[in-house]
Amino acid sequence: MQTTSKIITETMKQADTENVIKYVQTAIENHELLPGDRLPAERKLAEMLGVSRNVVRQSIQKLELYGIVTTLPQSGTFISSFSKQQLDMLINNAINIGSYDFESLMSVRVLLEAEALRLCALNHTEQDMDDIVAAFAEYEKNLNTDRRQETDFNFHLTISKGAHNPVIHSMLLSIIPDTLRYYERWRLCRGSEARTRTEHREMVDFISSRQTENARELIERHLINPRMLAK
Repeated sequence: MQTTSKIITETMKQADTENVIKYVQTAIENHELLPGDRLPAERKLAEMLGVSRNVVRQSIQKLELYGIVTTLPQSGTFISSFSKQQLDMLINNAINIGSYDFESLMSVRVLLEAEALRLCALNHTEQDMDDIVAAFAEYEKNLNTDRRQETDFNFHLTISKGAHNPVIHSMLLSIIPDTLRYYERWRLCRGSEARTRTEHREMVDFISSRQTENARELIERHLINPRMLAK
């Protein structure tokens, strides 16, 4: 069980992260930041908002997972080229989804991803298949880098795009980042990279062969097993 001090620390970190995200949201609403604009440097943001650089870094990672910003090496972090309405929706998702408990998020994610996998196997185009194979290769290449979480996220989203159901894709875009953050925060996937890679490969083969049965069994095995490792 978590100690009281650990719970308080995590709550404070979440509040600080939300403050950074809300700063970006307000700047966009006031047209102080426009699509394509660069965010202030990490150190400057930390000083402006009275938080640690680590909190700023985590906030930017969350914004990047939701597609709100893009970080370019040696260049900085930039607001993505979405409309203001799209950015508002993404930022609200980034703030609000984190308030839900892990069990609830995972239950919904399993339902959505199982249907996304089934529909992708049924509906994918040749280009979709090329994109999924490329996303899997990028994930494999970054298993032992700090881009592992990002490429895992992209692999799952590429499958949901191939389902050609925009509602499922939009909902997964909201849910997946925070379930990945739970995995990272509590180390639920530590030591299971080989199994995760194998299951990702199974998904690629499942889609390629246009199977439509047992999608839920595959997704449950992939998503729920990491949670069991923590118990």
